[in-house]
Amino acid sequence: LSTAYREELFFRAYLLTRLEQLGLPAPIALILSTLLFACGHLYQGFRGIIVALIIGFYFGLFFQKRRNLHQIALAHAFYNLNVLVLTIFTDSSLVILPCPPPFL
Repeated sequence: LSTAYREELFFRAYLLTRLEQLGLPAPIALILSTLLFACGHLYQGFRGIIVALIIGFYFGLFFQKRRNLHQIALAHAFYNLNVLVLTIFTDSSLVILPCPPPFL
């Protein structure tokens, strides 16, 4: 839970907002924050980067529309928990793509 909040607080609430305040158009700010978010997942390999790009873009877009940190942080935490459980109980090579919660 704390990792999800920390990442969403920095990459969405701070970075995305700050890039927009600096005068970047919202789509460019979204792309830059998403790319930086994905770079933070380089240690996870190619699949991890692709998943981080998808999730980062989705959460960034959601944040730009609603400006609600708590919803995306909880969704991020829920995703992390699902990946952890799937990794423990299944072959971890099968855990590839995210499935966003239906309430988003």
